[in-house]
Amino acid sequence: MKKPFALLCIGLLVFSLFGCSGAPGDVQPTAPGNGGAAKGEEIEHISEFYPLGMCNVDLFYEGCANLQMMSISSVQHLPIFVCDTKAEFDRFVDGHENALNLTESHGEFASFVDATAHMNDIFFDHNTVLFVFAAAPGEDETYLVDHVYYDGASLSVCVVPDADGYKAPALHDVTNGEDGNGALTWVGIVTVKDEHAKTVTTFDAYLDRSAK
Repeated sequence: MKKPFALLCIGLLVFSLFGCSGAPGDVQPTAPGNGGAAKGEEIEHISEFYPLGMCNVDLFYEGCANLQMMSISSVQHLPIFVCDTKAEFDRFVDGHENALNLTESHGEFASFVDATAHMNDIFFDHNTVLFVFAAAPGEDETYLVDHVYYDGASLSVCVVPDADGYKAPALHDVTNGEDGNGALTWVGIVTVKDEHAKTVTTFDAYLDRSAK
């Protein structure tokens, strides 16, 4: 009698340890830059960073979509702007033309105007563009988009330093903004499909230096 009872207890113990554990497939990807809070899938995107020269970085925080997240000190958030129509894109350009070096090209990179010349009404019928700004500590740091995370209600752009990026000390020859506020600035132009962006209510971008 004792032996069957002991076997029953062992069986219950094994079930309690392993029977309720989730399968590996149940674990959702997590955006590391958001401290494990943002979960979702990685989605396809097209992205490229372009140098803007020396810009007044303070102006890039005005009106960005993630301004309320800038106070979260555990993450280095980057200002992000969202344009899903040609009219929104035009308003974005008009509102930042004093901060952006729109027509300047640098080395192998096109100017902002040339890089966005294809963004017409037909383009915005199927795409949403995210503009992410990063101020480099020096000419030796450039950036790329590592992942774009999406969970239906939120979308996060993970930016990492590009160790093999373009080195351009000549960028410092271009100045814009008041003295003391200028920094070597890069703009990431990130294109995602409307089918993803149309359901999003929270956009964010962050710099993950752990990937450097």
